[in-house]
Amino acid sequence: MTSMNKTFNFSAGPAMLPKSVMQRWQQLVAESPFPCSNISFMEIGHRTPEFQNVVAKLVGNLRELLQVPESYHILLMPGGGRMQFAALAMNLMARSPQGADYFETGLWSQQAIAEAERFGPVHTVASAVSSHYTHIPERADWVLRSDAAYCHMVSNETAHGLAFNKSPKVGEVPLVVDMTSDLLARPLKINDYGLIYAASQKNLGATGFTVVIVREDLLGHAPKTIPSQLDYQTYLTDPTPVTPVTFAIYLAGLITEWVKDQGGLKAMAKHNAVKASMLYDFLDASEHFVASVVPEYRSHTNVVFQLKNPTHTQALVAFTKARGLHGLAGHRVVGGLRASLYNAMPIEGVETLIDCLQCFFDA
Repeated sequence: MTSMNKTFNFSAGPAMLPKSVMQRWQQLVAESPFPCSNISFMEIGHRTPEFQNVVAKLVGNLRELLQVPESYHILLMPGGGRMQFAALAMNLMARSPQGADYFETGLWSQQAIAEAERFGPVHTVASAVSSHYTHIPERADWVLRSDAAYCHMVSNETAHGLAFNKSPKVGEVPLVVDMTSDLLARPLKINDYGLIYAASQKNLGATGFTVVIVREDLLGHAPKTIPSQLDYQTYLTDPTPVTPVTFAIYLAGLITEWVKDQGGLKAMAKHNAVKASMLYDFLDASEHFVASVVPEYRSHTNVVFQLKNPTHTQALVAFTKARGLHGLAGHRVVGGLRASLYNAMPIEGVETLIDCLQCFFDA
């Protein structure tokens, strides 16, 4: 039996932060991290050389960890993933009068489709609706178009727990991916994608900005009517054209250093696979729970499950919260239960969760 005296945050986001990083930034609130200055990282001017060095360090760490080729730009844009639903359509939709292709695999791809339809035609490549989002349709059933402006996917659906655990092949059409919930969770082949975007509040720390990794040839297609702050080209010559969330960017820099110290993305992938396997093995063997997503498509990041007797769900959430396990209620649209296992969640947290779930029925 593991200890239940510690607190673990299983929320889908804002997500749990590494303990050592939390301790570091708490120290830096009172102590300036910048030489010859008494200004904290939350006060520093965004155009100062000191903060521009922070931005450059974060971008450099991301390029190193993800092995981003020089033919891709890394942008730090204000706002979250939902803003990118519109921004990417504004920037890329005009590449083809046929509009864009979209996979529909859960709540967030649904919302991405709805936003993109404001800017041009949207065609659904494949939909998981009929399976109640328990598996992605077989490759033979996909309807891809060779003349689409781009093809969009959500690599990991946080609400439904459905994931592309390998990159789909979509031909020559640029593949665009929302990786908000699984960027830095595993190694990637960046060349498989034309554009990757990820909001910061999962494996990168606090809310406030979005990382956009975009191939150079996809720039320059936005109409002149696009707001300048949503035009990717705006960020090429000036990485912070508007006042950014300095706290979140500084924190993300600390987290990327932490990921490097843990052994990089291969180590993160191994760590995350162990956690997910532990929890899924317990759920599959339990007489009280069911994880309905087909194993091949299960998320390693957001484990979505239900009680076989759902009338006990609220009582179970209250039981776990009283024992220091927070954020286990499922998304309000989906219901049920959800345990989010981002990089910062230790194996001890999963062990404690499993013990707590067992204790609920022994109580």
